[in-house]
Parts: sequence; structure tokens; C-alpha cells
Amino acid sequence: MNSRTHPLSSSLSFIRERKEGLRLTSHCDVAQPDTLKNIEYVLTQLGSNEEHVDDHGRDDEKKTMRRGADRIDHGLDATSSPELVQAIAERQTLMTLCPWAYVRHHTQDNLFT
Repeated sequence: MNSRTHPLSSSLSFIRERKEGLRLTSHCDVAQPDTLKNIEYVLTQLGSNEEHVDDHGRDDEKKTMRRGADRIDHGLDATSSPELVQAIAERQTLMTLCPWAYVRHHTQDNLFT
């Protein structure tokens, strides 16, 4: 899945919100099809377009926008990819988790295998 075929790629609202200085959050639920690709897209592409991208993070002195979400909700599946965990840490992307929701809606084998 590339940025042109991702369901969020056609949403100009994220780009507009980023331009207005708002922080972006996206919901990446557990145990969904293509979850790692979705988390990667949200982490690296959400709220950006080719003209207004800054891959250097929050501390860059350029006047361009940061690429990707500032927070990912329910991104627990990212832990199965060392590359995603490293990227999340390097970008200082916040993660929120809701263990009670996972236990209520998924089997233990589904979550911890």
C-alpha cells in the first residue's frame, strides 16, 4: 500500500489541520488487516503532501510541516516490528494504549502471539 492508495491519502482535512498548527492523532486498532502498513503510513505520511514535508521532526528550523501523526492510538501491533518501534521512538511519536479494551475484544492468543 503506498501513500496514493491509502484510505487517508485523499483526506485534505489532515493536511489542513497540520497547516493550522494542530497536532494529529490517528486510531490504529489492534489485529486489523494491514495493521503494520497502516501504522507506518500514519507515522510517516499522515497530514503531509509533497509540497509541505519536513522529515526532520519537530526541532528543524525550516518552516515546513512535520510529516506523520503526533500521536497514535491503539498502535499495539507496532511492537511486532522492531523498525516501527525504532521509528516511533526516533520521531518521539506519542502512543496511547487501552489494555482493557484489548482484553474485552480479543483473545489472549490474538493479542500476545
